[in-house]
Amino acid sequence: MFFTHKVLYVIGAIVAPVLLMSMLFLVLHLAPFGGRNLLISDLSTQYLQFFAELRRQLLHLSFSSYSFLISIGDSLVPIYSYYLLSPLNLIIVLFKPGQLPIAIDLIIWIKMILSSISMSLFLGNKYRSYDFMGICGGLAYGLCGFVSMYFFDVMWLDALIWLPIMIYGLERLFHQNKGGLYVFGLTAIILTNYYMGYIICIFAVIYFIYLTKQSQPKRIPLAQHIQFHWRKGVQFLWYSLISGMLSAIVLIPTIIAMLATGKKDILPANFLLKGTFGPSFAVNLGVGGNDFAGRLVHNPSIFTGSLFIVAGVAYFFSKRVDQRNKQASGLLLGSIFLGMWLLPLNTFWHMLQPPAGFPFRMVFLFSFALIMVAYEGYLQGVFHEKKGGGIFSCWGRSCDYDWVYFCQYIPAEDGDVHVQNPSVNGSKFCLLFSNWLSGCDNAGNYFGSQQTSGCQVCTHDHFGFRIDD
Repeated sequence: MFFTHKVLYVIGAIVAPVLLMSMLFLVLHLAPFGGRNLLISDLSTQYLQFFAELRRQLLHLSFSSYSFLISIGDSLVPIYSYYLLSPLNLIIVLFKPGQLPIAIDLIIWIKMILSSISMSLFLGNKYRSYDFMGICGGLAYGLCGFVSMYFFDVMWLDALIWLPIMIYGLERLFHQNKGGLYVFGLTAIILTNYYMGYIICIFAVIYFIYLTKQSQPKRIPLAQHIQFHWRKGVQFLWYSLISGMLSAIVLIPTIIAMLATGKKDILPANFLLKGTFGPSFAVNLGVGGNDFAGRLVHNPSIFTGSLFIVAGVAYFFSKRVDQRNKQASGLLLGSIFLGMWLLPLNTFWHMLQPPAGFPFRMVFLFSFALIMVAYEGYLQGVFHEKKGGGIFSCWGRSCDYDWVYFCQYIPAEDGDVHVQNPSVNGSKFCLLFSNWLSGCDNAGNYFGSQQTSGCQVCTHDHFGFRIDD
């Protein structure tokens, strides 16, 4: 019976994101389901040309580490290691040069689906609970604020696929002394994009501390607990070093090439002790807090679906959750948040360089941790508490109603279609999930009575970006 339940969960974890992402692309008429494409920002001005060159080299089997197509001539190694090492990029050989926009849209579609599947499987295997809420967690992860804002930075999306796998491997390493999956996941992250690999390596250290804190017995001081389990720390460092050595084939040439650029320069101004954003960041807890027009400078895109934000808050107020787990989860989420807010930590997390636009590139880690914590709280029954979870659940549903009402179709003045960030879909799905969790019978009636689609559209002046034909 358990095996059958798990199989059904896996099938649901695959089918749900495929249907949801396909519906999203169909509604927006995006390739390969329509005549529009996602060639905006750097995806149009830079990455498309990189993909075209990669396709040419793959088809002609003429690989070169140097090209005169870059300025007056430069090394291709940093471009390959940063932009083009995803295995999914091989899809481009199946398309003609003029069809590359379709291929790129297809790659983005697949990566969003795989991210959702990976997260759902992680939640199910970590907590040994295979239910609908785990599938919802995967959908929230695949449509989180990071994906909504940075989907056109297609090379970063692989990290979201491998992160749950790597973290599950780290769990196995910590609890079962089995490091194979951790090495495999971390190596895959570094090889597909060394920049995201660096960011996630820092997160791996934070997550290891989280596991250490979570496993601390109540009556034993943390320092004594660490001394007792020092071998786990050594084991963690050793397997991390193995991943680094396996990735050296990419890391060493990349480091050599980067030392010849301005990336090696470190400015003291980037490490001033100050915050990087103010209280206005809270607007990103809702839909549409950031938009494409502000993609270069904006607050962290922490939107993760209203249901999981509410559940995450309820987790820390619930009496059903053990105090030690609250401390460990607070340490995990607080470390990520502090790393985004405090400038020296933010700069360090961005490989010692301030990002040239597209800030807070580690924000998907916050979404990952929040979904995990919220799901843990759901399993412990935070939504069944009369004084805590119930209040937050009702508040969350009311917020979702407001957002769904606000984000209706608004006619575009120029007759073209302008589309809000894809994370707006999460609001409607979280509304359904919230109602389902609390036993509301009229959730289906609500959706049946509204004239809305899988993704909201609005004019360019209302949180939107233009989808190019």
